[in-house]
Amino acid sequence: MGDKGAGMGYLRKVGLASAISGLVLGLGFIAGGLVSWGAGIIAGDLWAIGNLYCVRFVLVRWLRPAGEAASASLGLWFGLLVKFPLLYGLGYLLLQSGWFRTEGLMIGFIVPFGVAFADALGQFAAERRQAALR
Repeated sequence: MGDKGAGMGYLRKVGLASAISGLVLGLGFIAGGLVSWGAGIIAGDLWAIGNLYCVRFVLVRWLRPAGEAASASLGLWFGLLVKFPLLYGLGYLLLQSGWFRTEGLMIGFIVPFGVAFADALGQFAAERRQAALR
C-alpha cells in the first residue's frame, strides 16, 4: 500500500485492505460471541467500500475533459440518480433491519478511513526515512 496516487490502483488497494481488515475485525467479534456487532462491522465495512467506489464513479465522470462531456454527463446522472439512492436506501435498510448493532455498522463504516489513514502515515514515514538517509 505504499504506492502513491489517487488512481484506481490505490482505491483497489484500500478497498482490499479494508475488506480484509473489516472481515478480520468482524469475525473477531463474532468469535467473541458478539454476533450482531461482528456482522454489523462486516456489513458496515462492505457498505463503506461500495460508497467509496460510487463516489469515485461519480467524480471521474464529473471531472472528465470537455471532449468527453456527453458520455460523462450520462454516467454522472446515472450515478447521482440511481447508484446513490440505492446505496443510501441499502444503508437505511441495514440500520432498520435490527440484525446489526448500529455501533457495529458505524465501526465497519470507518474501517476504510482507518486503512487510508494508516497508509498515509506509512507513506509519510517512508518519505521521512528517505529524507533522513540523504
